[in-house]
Amino acid sequence: MLKHLNLAFICLAISMTSFAQQQNENTLPDIQIKKKLSIEFQDGHECMTQTRAATKEEARYTTDQCRQVKYVLTKKGERFTIHQKDEKGKWYKWGTYTVMHSFSDEVNGDERLVFLCEDGSQITYVPETGAGPLVILDLITEDLIHFIFNSTDS
Repeated sequence: MLKHLNLAFICLAISMTSFAQQQNENTLPDIQIKKKLSIEFQDGHECMTQTRAATKEEARYTTDQCRQVKYVLTKKGERFTIHQKDEKGKWYKWGTYTVMHSFSDEVNGDERLVFLCEDGSQITYVPETGAGPLVILDLITEDLIHFIFNSTDS
C-alpha cells in the first residue's frame, strides 16, 4: 500500500504541476484524446481517499475495498462517465463530466491521460503503473480526492 501511496502522491503532484503550468501559459490544449475508452475495476480493487488540505502533512488518507466501477470516455473524448453497480448487480450512471481539455504525457516512463472538465474537475488515468492501472478523481463536487487501483492482496 505504501508503494501505491507514493505513486499517488507523485501522480497528483505532477498532474497539478502540469495543469498549473498550462494555466500560467494561458494555452490550454483542446481535446487531444479522442478514442472510446472503458476502464473497469472488478470487486477487490482498492480506493484510497485524500482529504483536501493545504499541505500533504495536513491531509488525511483512508484505504478501503470498493464496489465494481467503470469509467467510460466517449469516442470523441467529450464526455467522461462514471458507472457503479448497485446491489442487484446492474450498472448505473454515478456521474458524467464534460471534458474541455485533455492531453497525454509520460510520468516516470508511464503514460498518463489527463482530462480537465468543464466544472473544474480533473480525472487522471495511468494505464500501467507496474502494479496495474490507476485512476485519480479530483472531482470539484467531492471533498475527497479518490485514487482507484487494483488490490495486490487479492
